[in-house]
Amino acid sequence: MSHTATKKIEYNNAKPWQLVAFAFNNSSTNAQYFMFLLFFMFFCTENLGLNPVVVGLMTTLARVFDGFTDPIIGLLIDKTNTKFGKFRPFIAIGTVIMSISLVSLFWGAQFDSMTARYVWVGVWNVIWVIGYTCSTACTKGAQAILTNNPKQRPLLGGVDAVLTNFLVLLVFSFGFVILNKFGGVVALDSFRKMAMLLVGISVTCATIAIAGIWEKDNEKNYTTDKNAKKVKITDYFSIIKGNKALQMLIVAASTNKIAQTTTSAAVAYFFMIVVGNTDLQAVVTAPAQMVGLAGVAISIFLAVRISKKTSFVIGSWASIAALATAIILRPFSEATLLPFILIMSGIKLTEVVANSNVIPMIADATDYEHWKTGRFAPGMIGTAFSFVDKMISSISGLLVGGVLGLANYTAGMEVTPTLYWAIIGLYFGIALLGHVASVLAMRKYPIDREFYNQMVVDMNEKKNAA
Repeated sequence: MSHTATKKIEYNNAKPWQLVAFAFNNSSTNAQYFMFLLFFMFFCTENLGLNPVVVGLMTTLARVFDGFTDPIIGLLIDKTNTKFGKFRPFIAIGTVIMSISLVSLFWGAQFDSMTARYVWVGVWNVIWVIGYTCSTACTKGAQAILTNNPKQRPLLGGVDAVLTNFLVLLVFSFGFVILNKFGGVVALDSFRKMAMLLVGISVTCATIAIAGIWEKDNEKNYTTDKNAKKVKITDYFSIIKGNKALQMLIVAASTNKIAQTTTSAAVAYFFMIVVGNTDLQAVVTAPAQMVGLAGVAISIFLAVRISKKTSFVIGSWASIAALATAIILRPFSEATLLPFILIMSGIKLTEVVANSNVIPMIADATDYEHWKTGRFAPGMIGTAFSFVDKMISSISGLLVGGVLGLANYTAGMEVTPTLYWAIIGLYFGIALLGHVASVLAMRKYPIDREFYNQMVVDMNEKKNAA
């Protein structure tokens, strides 16, 4: 391929409000996903009396099932072309399924029988992931029709990161504060009210996202190639095998996802066991979330001026340094509150720089596939990413439950050195290893700014020649 720096490039641009509005779709799914990450394990072990190892296994199996639904949903999206578009129906359907499931899971778990509790929680967890797949597949796939301008896609990721930061601030910094207002961790009703609150946020965000994609979600934006190949289920094998950009992005992002989901699932245990004061959760993590907004600005600047790949790599190296500092110094007490806040803020800042452009990079991998093979398959590319990502990151629930089990954790037990270091490893060590893997993967990721612009030129020429 000859790189073209002088030829004028015609992009499919989006209006600024469309970029902002569609970014709410990821917030729609995250609002409910964060409820699972923070409260599910805690709710099951502390309120329902379920075994943490069994609950960890259940969440792992549900995530594996979630991964296997991805290829089916992705293919359905790519074969869908209705008067309501390709993506909007799946966003709406997915949000309805998720909302009913989340409320049912936390609202209905009131059985005397332990077996019934396991069954109820397990069944609604599985149903929820079907809706989650429908919605998240659109988050990844619809970017390809929204814009292909490399200066706009980072903005989409930046807006998403800002919205996600506010959700994390609400749930992970003030989740237990809100829960206490609703009745506290010992009251089942408080979890039900929290579920209703987050479902309301989720539905609102999904509605905004549908409005954002409305104008673009039509046939004329589905491909630049009039002779584009029809996709079929067996194409997943050749897509994953032949798309170098997708391969490296999967490795980098999935290892980070293991870190994120493990860390999130361990938040309550970290502040309860290591810090010894759950009230410090909001005090420490709220400033960190606000500092994380600066990471969004840094990420956008690097992605727009250089490339999304560069932003990812710089953020990953900085995260490694921040996490190593936390493990070495461990200022996790009220007596060392300022260093505690500064270190946690540094971790959040660097994490945001590393991860803000992952979703836009999936759209780049979609364009790479279109350019290389002629297949326009945003649904399949997005769900191929999700499938492998979920298979790898599905171990997080089992990891948390397994580590707690190996540390002989029981509710209310005295803190032992083994338990202390187990939580440190879950909260910081796994994340550090994830970023190391990301740095190694990005060394072989092929798409920089010049490469991407040449792809757009090639696809436009093919379209004009058809």
